[in-house]
Amino acid sequence: MTLYLILITGLLAGVATAYCGPVAFIGLAVPHLIRSWYRTMLHRKIAFAIEVAGAVTAMLCDLVSLLLNLPLNTVASALGAPVVIWIIIKGQRNNTIF
Repeated sequence: MTLYLILITGLLAGVATAYCGPVAFIGLAVPHLIRSWYRTMLHRKIAFAIEVAGAVTAMLCDLVSLLLNLPLNTVASALGAPVVIWIIIKGQRNNTIF
């Protein structure tokens, strides 16, 4: 029974990742932006802001992709890639990763 639950859970996680994978930049970029705006690492203070900002960002990316007739992953990557590059450059300047 346990083996079946593990297999089903793995299958469901794989399907969700395969379906939602192209918008991964939103999950990478939004938390770092919110942390830099709030200037804190305390999760209890910024968790709600990250959730709301992530949802709003995903909706805006979807709206732009519908208006410009582009794939969603293109719009999300155009937003998230500069943020990730900024995080890497900022981390090298401060000798930290994040």
